[in-house]
Amino acid sequence: MSVRAFRYLFAALALGVPAAAQGVHTFTINAGQSNFVWTGDTSTGPLEGDPSNTFHLEGYQNVSLGFGSSGLSDAGFISGDAAVVPDIHAKIPNPISWLPDLADIDITNMHLSFSSVTDFPVNGSGNYTASVVVTVLSGTMIVDPLVGSTIVEDMAGTVSNPNDASGTLVISGTNANLHVPVDNTTTFDDSGSGMSGWIRLQGDIVAQASCSGGVTTYCYSFPNTSGGTADLMTSGSTSVSANDLTLMAGPMPNQWGIFYYGPGMVNGGGGAVFGEGVRCVGGSPHRLPPRLASFSILSYTLDLANPPSVAGTITPGSSWNFQAWFRDPPGGSSGFNLSNAATIDFCF
Repeated sequence: MSVRAFRYLFAALALGVPAAAQGVHTFTINAGQSNFVWTGDTSTGPLEGDPSNTFHLEGYQNVSLGFGSSGLSDAGFISGDAAVVPDIHAKIPNPISWLPDLADIDITNMHLSFSSVTDFPVNGSGNYTASVVVTVLSGTMIVDPLVGSTIVEDMAGTVSNPNDASGTLVISGTNANLHVPVDNTTTFDDSGSGMSGWIRLQGDIVAQASCSGGVTTYCYSFPNTSGGTADLMTSGSTSVSANDLTLMAGPMPNQWGIFYYGPGMVNGGGGAVFGEGVRCVGGSPHRLPPRLASFSILSYTLDLANPPSVAGTITPGSSWNFQAWFRDPPGGSSGFNLSNAATIDFCF
């Protein structure tokens, strides 16, 4: 039996396992729930676990998440590192029970990486189908046949053909949950050895990612003609999928103003005098549409699905700095003032 035939056999361990483009998030594989059973048969004889035909995956998978107006819309499996635990031990028993096995096969230190051929849509219920390619990052196969020499094969670099995998990817609060049920049968036919057969994998990949959003104010503001200093506040959540965050600033005069945001801070968050106030937000600014303050409060509800520019797209896991600018003609020669600022960390 050739090493090529055995390589076909155990490359199938990668072929059937689905993987895990937008903001990239690391999903931790739940080792206790990502359990697999393999079965197989060959023209030489049936494959049996020695002593077990079970394994689980542990490690991580990187997944990109894309969001539209109604929440999670698409995703992509990128790289990762999933270890096959424990090592795989198999045998082809001798049909004559009292004779040694026809072959013993051991695969040690197998690590897999998964990627989707393209990004794939995720529907409102979290269901998706992805075309997945699996790459063996590491793994050593040792074949000890009854007749012939022991063969040692480095499996690193083995790449599967694309294989469709259907599962769920659901956002729940600050958690993202990935579930892929796997039931895959791969056939092989090695002309070099004349060996043919099949191997079937059944199991589940379960993985989770989490993020924690939040709002942290910084910098300061000078008094305006309302009699106070404008403070930046928020209502709603920092969840991109909920898309319900409202910015507020006040007190201020009932004049026109805007909220704007950027990636940096001025002077490390200390700010710099600008007009009658302090400019706190640094980097290229993204300006939101103007609003007229009412009852001394300026407010604006963000629409994260329609950013003011592509560069200003807000994704889960990103952090942005926000500030309000407003007209205040009686307040000084510049005729405008600003609120303090806030760093907002966005979540799923």
